[in-house]
Amino acid sequence: RADGLTWRLGASILQAPVLAGRVGGTGPYKWDGQDPTLHDSLRHTMERLGGDPSTVTKAEFDAMVAYIESLPAPKAKSPADPQAVARGRKVFEAEACNACHAGDKLVDGNQHSLDTTMAQVDTPSLVALSHSRPFYHDGSAENLTTLISDRGTIHEMADVSKLDDNQRRDLVAYLESL
Repeated sequence: RADGLTWRLGASILQAPVLAGRVGGTGPYKWDGQDPTLHDSLRHTMERLGGDPSTVTKAEFDAMVAYIESLPAPKAKSPADPQAVARGRKVFEAEACNACHAGDKLVDGNQHSLDTTMAQVDTPSLVALSHSRPFYHDGSAENLTTLISDRGTIHEMADVSKLDDNQRRDLVAYLESL
């Protein structure tokens, strides 16, 4: 589960992402995609928080990585309307959301321009999305309806402003089912 916190890192405000079920095999890591491996990400996080990674053995880093990768994703909410979920999946595919959110982890391993203080943002996994409030890289959307309704064309993402209210509700139902 997400802690719901956002952090100021330099000029950027970033949401703390859910790790469980979403991290293994989704490199590069961090919102800016600057860490090629989970080992690198752990090492840099330790440094940023004032720790000394040289005091941690390779075996200990391996154990931390294995633990994080073993965490199962939280269960998605049971959909109230399975037909809305099915329609939402069609909207997701028709709007080409799956061009970036693909595969079993729903990521593409690439960074994209979101016109933020960061030059590029790593594509986040959508696995267990309903457990990762707040939404968007900076935590600026309290819920998925807000994310979809307030963003219009989300930079390099689909133009969701053209969706009608029913399509938006169906898309939210699908996203919450992941």
